[in-house]
Amino acid sequence: MHSQQLVSVVACRNVREWLEKDARRRVEFHWCPSHEGLEWNERVDEDAKEAASLPLEKDECSLAHARHLLKVQLCADWREEYRTARGYAGRNFLRLRAFDPPSAHISSPALKAFGHSRTAMARYCRAVLDHAPIGSFRRRFFPDQPTDCPECGVLQDREHILLKCKRYRRWWRLRGEEQFVQRLGAYKDLAGFMSENESAFTFGDAPE
Repeated sequence: MHSQQLVSVVACRNVREWLEKDARRRVEFHWCPSHEGLEWNERVDEDAKEAASLPLEKDECSLAHARHLLKVQLCADWREEYRTARGYAGRNFLRLRAFDPPSAHISSPALKAFGHSRTAMARYCRAVLDHAPIGSFRRRFFPDQPTDCPECGVLQDREHILLKCKRYRRWWRLRGEEQFVQRLGAYKDLAGFMSENESAFTFGDAPE
């Protein structure tokens, strides 16, 4: 039995004892999605983080707790590095607010939206990392290849694809990429844009 199972067993035992003391007592469970910006869920998360960082009363702790403390510290260091070192994620990294700061949980927005498909995840990673086969990437690494948008005749970079190119359908009007990433719904917009425009950030739309 690992530590998490032990916690569940103890919790069930305590609840059973509480229920047996009065037949009118009831326990109701309500499912609540995590990390979706819900006020009370976010407050509980903050309380849990604070409790996890409290000093121990004894010098000894279980292996499971030691692993937990190490994970909390590593994630804190990661968030601080991401926040303070602009080059840590890459100079052209699309800093969507969904990733600021990085989450300690594996159920990231990217996995929820694109984890079902390797092809979709590959397109998403190319867009966020600015490593798609588009003109600006070619200008940096393959300067002898075409770099202009075949539809508009200007440099095909990520900003052009997301905000200006007539080839793609979009539902926002913004002046630049910085305005795009600062919006709360930017991540959902990017996911919708890539679903609506299946050729965006693919080799099929590369300059010719």
